[in-house]
Amino acid sequence: MRFLGSLWYKELLDPYESLNKTVLAGFDGAEVSIEYPLLDEREIDVNALSDFSNSYYLGIHLPWRDVNLASPVPEIREGTLKYIRRAISVLDKAEPQYFVLHVTTASLECRNSLRCIETAANTLTRLAKETATKIVVETTSGPCCGNLSTIGLLIDEAEGVGVCLDIAQLVAEVFREGDEDWEGLVNLVTESLPPSVWESVELTHIHGWEIRGRRIVPHRYPPQEQVVALRRFLRTVIERTGKLLTVLEVFYDSRGNPLHSWELSPLLREIARGL
Repeated sequence: MRFLGSLWYKELLDPYESLNKTVLAGFDGAEVSIEYPLLDEREIDVNALSDFSNSYYLGIHLPWRDVNLASPVPEIREGTLKYIRRAISVLDKAEPQYFVLHVTTASLECRNSLRCIETAANTLTRLAKETATKIVVETTSGPCCGNLSTIGLLIDEAEGVGVCLDIAQLVAEVFREGDEDWEGLVNLVTESLPPSVWESVELTHIHGWEIRGRRIVPHRYPPQEQVVALRRFLRTVIERTGKLLTVLEVFYDSRGNPLHSWELSPLLREIARGL
């Protein structure tokens, strides 16, 4: 059982300090998110990441903004794949345990479309065959191809890839305004996932969420009722997979103020208690 902190752009301005603070806070390692302007306007300190991975668990979240690996437009899909390949070629030198990415598109044409799922799966398979480090697909909300309706179909078609279960993203798929039975919604999601997804789970992302009208805003510090639901979710993961690698993707407190992974020690202890 391992718990990782999550580091984003500003925290990587001084990666040695941020990574050190994260493990001192009680985490077993870190998932580093590489997002614009990293890769494009500012050089990534791969040496710092490499030094860290020699002693601790390192995962890397590949870019996701403007990244459309499931696009039905070949030029967009191939351009995205080229960008992801460039990121991997730079970051693979750090020897991470995994790369996690989103397989999405904003195209309404691809709303649960079997053709788009097959195209996205072929793209993923190509990427996995080219990359020695494990490629992991994160569950996402949206038209395609990592949502509750499509993640199983995508994993059935793709070869050599794993799954990252982001429970809040999946709860957003089934949430209806006024329904705040979080344990019930989490159970609904976990029972809806097909066996092929459970067999492919490599890690989970957990965080709280805030209700705004009919939608869920993710990455908040979870209130107590969500902590209970998240702990129940992690127990289910352990029961179904026999392992647990979890990233705390909590970036904001209940008022929307930024939080750092090294400020999450109390939440880490509370989530891990009794697992």
